[in-house]
Amino acid sequence: MGSHLILFTFTTNKIVMHIIITGASSGLGKALTEAFLEKNKDNHIIGISRSKTITHPRYHHITADLSDIDEIKNLHISIPDSEKKCLLINNAGQIDPIDFTQSLNVHALAKHYHLNVLAVHAMCSKFLTATENKAHRHIINISSGAGKYPVKGWGAYCAGKAAVDMLSRVMAEEYTDVGVWSLAPGIVDTPMQSTIRHTPEEAFPDLPRFINYHQNGELVSAEQTALKIIALFDHPEKVKDVVISLRDFA
Repeated sequence: MGSHLILFTFTTNKIVMHIIITGASSGLGKALTEAFLEKNKDNHIIGISRSKTITHPRYHHITADLSDIDEIKNLHISIPDSEKKCLLINNAGQIDPIDFTQSLNVHALAKHYHLNVLAVHAMCSKFLTATENKAHRHIINISSGAGKYPVKGWGAYCAGKAAVDMLSRVMAEEYTDVGVWSLAPGIVDTPMQSTIRHTPEEAFPDLPRFINYHQNGELVSAEQTALKIIALFDHPEKVKDVVISLRDFA
């Protein structure tokens, strides 16, 4: 694999916000990308995902599979020295494999943790290094309530999100000048929800509950969720902890 260089070269007299969003091709990542682009003409976004689904003059796409450790290693971030406002949103993630612990395949587990934990940790490290002289920098790790509550069949997902929550708390202690959130967005209507609904019930006993969420219209659209996250980002004074749930904010 060749190396991927993420290079911000945009210049303006205004403070520009440079945003990196992983998993930008679908679901919440795509909705966040489009919403940030729409919100402010000075926002410039780097999207990282396996496929490109957005075309915009202020959007640059990096094709990479963050479940592949070599591709994670080959991502490099370089940002100009001029003062900028920088934001990293670690959104890429997967729910698979779903099954009881003794039935899980070790290779599937490795891919899961590479994407859901290792890539998050590595992207945070790269971002912090590239922005250490910046006055305004923020990290939002997309987490889940599953990081706090055990769900049968979700051993990998629950463990991974718990790791992201704790990593975020540690970084907040290490870098007091950086805004760090581990944010659970709630039950969002994304491709991940479709994956959950197509899981055999013997591997996931809570399947009927998630089918009901869909049938009863209880899933929140990715677009609505993205707007709520951006509204919260615009008012960070409302956030009093590192690990938060979007449901706790009006």
